[in-house]
Parts: sequence; structure tokens; C-alpha cells
Amino acid sequence: MTKVFTQYELNELETVDAEGHYVTLRNGSERRYLDFNSGYWCVPLGHRNREVRSVFDKGYYARPFGSTNPHVEKFAETLCRLTNGSKVLFSTTGSEAVDDAIRLAWQSRARDNLCNRGVKYVVSLKGGYHGSTGLALYVDGFRGYDSYLPLVSEDMKSHFSVKLPDPLKFKGDLEDTLDEELNKREIDRSKIASLIFEPVMGARGAVSMPDKYIRLFEKLQRDGVVLIADEVSTGLGRTGKMFGYEHYDLQPDMIVLGKGITNGEFPFAVSVVNNRIMQGIEDSQDSDYGKYLYGHTYSGHPTGSMMASKVLEIIQRDSLVDRVREKGEYLTEQLNREGLAVRGKGLFLGIEFENSKKAREIQIRLMEQGISTNSEGDTLMVVPPYTISYDELDLFVRNLREVI
Repeated sequence: MTKVFTQYELNELETVDAEGHYVTLRNGSERRYLDFNSGYWCVPLGHRNREVRSVFDKGYYARPFGSTNPHVEKFAETLCRLTNGSKVLFSTTGSEAVDDAIRLAWQSRARDNLCNRGVKYVVSLKGGYHGSTGLALYVDGFRGYDSYLPLVSEDMKSHFSVKLPDPLKFKGDLEDTLDEELNKREIDRSKIASLIFEPVMGARGAVSMPDKYIRLFEKLQRDGVVLIADEVSTGLGRTGKMFGYEHYDLQPDMIVLGKGITNGEFPFAVSVVNNRIMQGIEDSQDSDYGKYLYGHTYSGHPTGSMMASKVLEIIQRDSLVDRVREKGEYLTEQLNREGLAVRGKGLFLGIEFENSKKAREIQIRLMEQGISTNSEGDTLMVVPPYTISYDELDLFVRNLREVI
């Protein structure tokens, strides 16, 4: 008998195993599901990839402060070549890497006066998601997260986050809207330290950046604002380019990577910074001691570094970025033929429905057909592994057609 899930039961599922493109979930009984969510967007090469796992036994611990290791150096050098970056700061989660990036941006902009609290504002987007740690919460665009703000500031209007409108809804003049918000709060543009954005907004439902947003990003960057690309979900090929920002001909000052960086096998994340930011940090204090007040006990872990290098090696060796682009175009075409509203890039896609209840219902019905997905608001997310086959893409479309 086919299991019919309630919404509550869907939240209570246990993941008991995973292999290749499938996960085994338990809710009373166990069943294998085709994983069209890549774990949670962090398993681009399929579960238990043997090449990635093969380096695990070679790992060891190396303290992150006052020393280095050859594996973290190798990965940092590779990343800098790919991104035109200068230095890499290592952490363990995307949220931590966002926190680090925001602090580095502020330190770079403050330069020789770290007590200058005026240059502190971070521009972000309503509907955006950047993590669940302290600073990341402040720049997230989810209304429910405002409940945490009084921990730092009783007056929510005085905290350092300035929000641009939701790109999916906004139709007006973006620059005028930003100026209105700044004027209302008596903030000068020179006080903006950084702007953080997702090339494709994941939690908003695979929303790409409109042209007018990109134009404003470029203008603020020319004026000295540090441009941070949050590529935790979109980096390393997910959108059909190595990095999501490449779709817009941008060159961010900082790039944050996480999720699929180790194929979901090890907690690992990075913030890549360019020469302009490094020079600002160098100028921020007279003494070298305490110049970089960042780091975590597991930062730059050799095991994670080896896994990240192996993931990147496989992506480049097997031309997976091109495959993601081709498969994404194919899947989008098939879904469009079904009359569905599809947005996003590569294999980071969202199918929009009339409301969140409908999207959740479609997710549940697909589970009954043996396919695991996820919904974000009114959007069914379609985020399969890079290695997904065309037959499996067709299977997804057929089952989605039946469910609808």
C-alpha cells in the first residue's frame, strides 16, 4: 500500500541511508527515494561518492592558529586562481563564512579607525537567506528572524542592515528606493560597508537577480562598497557556471562558499577575498598582532581541505559545470512544455505554484511517488545532483505531471 504522508509526518521523516542519487527514509517503514534535493543542496556528486570518501582516512587535525598545512594551502591556491582572489579564510559552515565576510568587509572599510562604528551598514535583500549565526541573521531577509534582533539592538531601525526590496515583487526605481530608505534613517551612502547578495536566491524560490539590481550592485561597488557574493548554495557549478556571479559579468570583492564544497561529507566553508579588501585590512591596524581576529577551532581542517580539493577536481575533470548547464536547459524545457512556471539557473530551479500550500502538497504527492524534493514558500525546488541522468530527469517530469 502506498504511504500517504501528512505534512506533520513529512517533517518527522528519518534519513537512515543514502547511496548515489537515492536516500532511504523511514516513517514507520523504510523506502528509497530519488533525491531531487541533493541532500539539502549540498551533495552535487551523489551520496557516498567513493572518490571523495577515499581521502577521509588520510585526514588528520592541524591547529588553525599559528600554523598551516599543505592541503589547505593547495585548495586555497586553486580557489584564488578560479576567482581572482587573494586570500581565503576558512570556517566550517556557510553561516560562519558569511559572518567572517561581513566582519572582514567592515574592517577593510574602517581601515585605520576600527572604532569608527559609522561605516557599518550592510545592504541585503528582502527574501534573501544568508545563515543562522549572529551577523548572518541580521542580513537575512526573512521577517521571522527579526525576533532575534533585540538581543543586540532594542531599536530595530538602528541595527546595521539595510534591505533592498524583494526582487520577485519590486517594479519601481531601485536606486531611488534605496536613497529613500537611507534618507529615512539618516544614513549616508559613505557609511555602507558592504552589500551581500545571492546570485540565485535559494530560500526565496530560485530567484535570479534582475538587471537593475546588478546595475546598482556595480555602482555601489565602484563607490567603494564591498560586494559579497553568497555562493553557499550556488557555487562550484550548481547554476551551470562555476560561480553564480559569472552569469552577471560581476567580479565580487568576496565570495562565500559552503554546502556542496565537500559533497556533504565534512563541515567546511570558505570566504575568498580580493587584493582591495586585503589592503584595507592591512591598513586597519599598525601592528600585525591581532590584525586578523577571525578563526575557528576546525578552520582549514586538512580532511575537509582534501575533500574539497577532490570535489573540485571531479567537477573540472568530468566537465560537470557544462553538464549542469545542459541538463538544466533540458529540464527547464521539459517543465515549460508542461505549462509550468520555472525560474532559476542550471540545476538550481524552482517551480512556482499559486501558494505555499499547493507547493507543499505537490512535494508530499511526489514523496508518495518515490521522489524527494523540498518546497520554499510557493515554490517547489528542483535541485538534483550534477550526476543525475536524463532518464531520471524524465522520470521526475512524468511523476510531476501525474501528481499535478
